[in-house]
Amino acid sequence: MKKSILAISERKEILKQVRKELLGEYEIITFNNFLDGLDMLRESDFDIILLDQNMTWFTFTEVRRKLNGIGKDFVVVGLIEEETEEVLKDLRGADIYNYLLKPLCIKEFNKLIFPALQSLSILKEKRKLEKKLSDTEEIQEIVGQSTKIKEVKNLIDKIAESDLTVLVSGENGVGKELIAAEIYKKSDRRKKSFMVINCASMSSDIIESELFGYERDVFPGSGSGKVGILEEADGGTVFLDEITGLDIKAQAKLLRVIEYGEFRRVGGNKTKKVNIRFIVSTNKNLKTEVESGKFRSDLYHRLTAFPIEMAPLRERKDDIPLLANYFLNKIVVDIHREMPIISSDTMKYLG
Repeated sequence: MKKSILAISERKEILKQVRKELLGEYEIITFNNFLDGLDMLRESDFDIILLDQNMTWFTFTEVRRKLNGIGKDFVVVGLIEEETEEVLKDLRGADIYNYLLKPLCIKEFNKLIFPALQSLSILKEKRKLEKKLSDTEEIQEIVGQSTKIKEVKNLIDKIAESDLTVLVSGENGVGKELIAAEIYKKSDRRKKSFMVINCASMSSDIIESELFGYERDVFPGSGSGKVGILEEADGGTVFLDEITGLDIKAQAKLLRVIEYGEFRRVGGNKTKKVNIRFIVSTNKNLKTEVESGKFRSDLYHRLTAFPIEMAPLRERKDDIPLLANYFLNKIVVDIHREMPIISSDTMKYLG
């Protein structure tokens, strides 16, 4: 899927040149009026905002302030005539990601924007995961009274206060992340961070940068470097969703963190120490992944010390009435209606 660009300049010849240069590789919409472009940004999502410095009524700082008010995540790149002290000062003050000299060249643009798009993907993924986690935290306990759910709850109570690594397995959508959140909430680490990363949704390079962080100037535009999730979560819990999304190289680094509590940032030589409890999940058979060479056997043995398997709803139909009433109650509270009664015929249909 092509990345989307919103380009804004009061000079139509600039916009024409930008379209000609970028249209083959990007979805691009152009405006010759900043306020009209701002309205478009409110209505639609863009990955990159390309701003020409020639705007009659606004400096880069003023533009950035208005963009921040939109409340969306995107990368802002300035397009300038020359690197004067005044212009560079305005760019720095506006916290613009970076800039390019006109006329725009797609090779230079791609070289500049690649690390920024990586960071943007991570940021958007974190936003989604944070929302998912906040939604999960509304549930104080796992809903269900079937034998299999009771077994899961007992395992959670048994393991929560230890520091053992936990492997949660099950099909997509069974609530593996809910189990991880429940373990965290009942653990001694509940006053510390609970960080979540979906290993299947990002490339291996992005996952490594997100987990371990990176040193300055490792990537173009990486600036002063970045603190990774492991450093942020020191003393807390990290949930690695769909662990098979890690490649062999990242698996080796993770194993070292689990065994020795130490790692190095990407591009760094200094060893950092952390105290973290790991919970991981998978919808695959890890043993099969090991046999096929896709997963390290030593990491497999470290992760399978305490497994919890979440059965799909079709195998615990006794939970359907409780779940149906739970979610129906959430809906009627939100819309300020009285709680209806689900008929026995409807329940039979759901089961």
